[in-house]
Amino acid sequence: YYNDPDLYRNMYIVFPRANNAKQSIAFKGRKVVLEVWTEENNNSTVTLQGQNVVFATSSAIEDENMFLDWMYQYYDRFKVHQFVVCNTVEQLFGLISNARHVYTDRYHPGVAAFTQGIDFTILRYEQERTKLIGLRDMVYKDKYTAAAVRGELNAKAFAQLGSLLKKASRGKRKV
Repeated sequence: YYNDPDLYRNMYIVFPRANNAKQSIAFKGRKVVLEVWTEENNNSTVTLQGQNVVFATSSAIEDENMFLDWMYQYYDRFKVHQFVVCNTVEQLFGLISNARHVYTDRYHPGVAAFTQGIDFTILRYEQERTKLIGLRDMVYKDKYTAAAVRGELNAKAFAQLGSLLKKASRGKRKV
């Protein structure tokens, strides 16, 4: 993980999954081309200058080998510090708090960006489409604020969970 947060200030942070990277990321010279979902759920591309991109993961087990491969394959385009493995939630939040924008096909980096007021865009990832589009729509279409999610939506979710557990404890419904 990084020792100098200034290296990551105002960078585009990309959280790709190893099993999705070939579908959502392409390298064109010194540029990074991302396949994203628009608000209308269409595919679109975003092109970023490679020197302004940091690839990050919150799942070293799944993604670290891909990062090592990219570091060697693209050694002439990216510096070592542009590949970050976040081993703790604090590292994830620290990295995202300095971002210009977050691109992700992972749910939790999107939530972390949202709670810190950092704009995020969903990378195309069919396996998690419903969950990722739901997060995006909650933030950008329904216009929920982080405070509303913590208050109103969390209260509703926990009330429903409590009701379900109460029914289960009375033997009326198996969980």
